[in-house]
Amino acid sequence: MSKEEIVAFLNDMVDALTWKRAGLLTLLGTFLVVLLMAFENRSTLFDRVYQQPTIEQLTYPWELTDNTKTDLVNLMSQDLVGGVLVTEVNLKKNRRTTKFWSIKDPSFKENVAKTVATLLPQALFDNDRRNNEQMIAVLNNQFLCTRTEDTTFARLFPEMPKKLPYVCRLAVPPYVGEFAGFITIALSRQATQSELEALKIELTRISIELYLRDVAQRGLREGKTQ
Repeated sequence: MSKEEIVAFLNDMVDALTWKRAGLLTLLGTFLVVLLMAFENRSTLFDRVYQQPTIEQLTYPWELTDNTKTDLVNLMSQDLVGGVLVTEVNLKKNRRTTKFWSIKDPSFKENVAKTVATLLPQALFDNDRRNNEQMIAVLNNQFLCTRTEDTTFARLFPEMPKKLPYVCRLAVPPYVGEFAGFITIALSRQATQSELEALKIELTRISIELYLRDVAQRGLREGKTQ
């Protein structure tokens, strides 16, 4: 295309572009930008409309109700499950804190109690590659079962791998968007595939109820008092 043709084309465009059409094009462009911004921030907008706490808002402490503790302890009525643990996570501070735990074996429970009584909040991600991979799996809402000897529990409780050789974890809640922590169950032996599927179903139920009852409701109450 020659220069003369380009100039002629631009002249035709200027003649065709009236003020009304220019205004409509500007309005259309603004509308598209607003739609794009709304789509990019859809999670935040949804949370504001339905008053759901976001990850950034989960900086207040939350506690487990008696109903949740009962549900967790009832898991140990199964021979396979020897212990339960609920961990609160602060992603901004890279910190995890024990909120509740229970162990079936009385002697081991006593030893664990002595350690937990002096245990400071631990790092969620540290220099241990295996631990970091496990935590990423939790953040990705995977129901992951691991040998206890490959977890941080082996460092904190050296006798645990012999008594409870496997641990399984699931995020609270078990879906993306409002990560508040995770539940851990300790197993007395390696579970079968059918046992793992049953445990996952039950743990998912408890995790959702824990979040809705103990975390989300606490967030709504905190928000109203601020």
